[in-house]
Amino acid sequence: MAIARLHLGFVLFAALSGAATANVFNQALPPSGASRSEPAQAVVQAMTVGERAAAVDPATARGVRRELELRGYLPRTATDISPIVLQAAILAFEYDQGLPLRAEPSDGLLQALILGDGGTSARDHVPQTRAAREVVDKALSSLGALGYVRAAGQATPADLAAAIRGFERAERMVETGRVSAPLMIALSRSLSRKGRVASPAGAR
Repeated sequence: MAIARLHLGFVLFAALSGAATANVFNQALPPSGASRSEPAQAVVQAMTVGERAAAVDPATARGVRRELELRGYLPRTATDISPIVLQAAILAFEYDQGLPLRAEPSDGLLQALILGDGGTSARDHVPQTRAAREVVDKALSSLGALGYVRAAGQATPADLAAAIRGFERAERMVETGRVSAPLMIALSRSLSRKGRVASPAGAR
């Protein structure tokens, strides 16, 4: 009888201990449906364009650059391929293919480049990431410094497209009306020739 009571007491103790451990463990987990990678995502969002480019897997970054060059989105002969120029090339590809505008190298982007996978969700051409917004803002501020757009911080997508076409015509480039690697390279060179510096797009 004593042995039976002892066995029952041990079973109850184990059950209570297990429930307490499970409760503590569940409290440490994020709520159901919440992403466990939110802190990591916040760190990525806080990075600059150059820092994000450096954080990408080197093999993926090389593959993305190679495919962009093969498809004419990135000039092979250009020596001034800065991170933002690469991001602009990605943005142009995503724009043309109707993909979400992210402007970031990724395995998914590399697959889209290789397989030619397009989308239909980005026809409003709204930047989806901080990287994409930074590239667009850089283009706007550069065009503003060169006199192609008056209030860069208040420019609409239509204003941006018109300003880009105006610059492309003046530089005798193929008119596209979208942000691209050739555009960013040409803007940088034009600013250097005229001794001007692009102001932040939000500045008045």
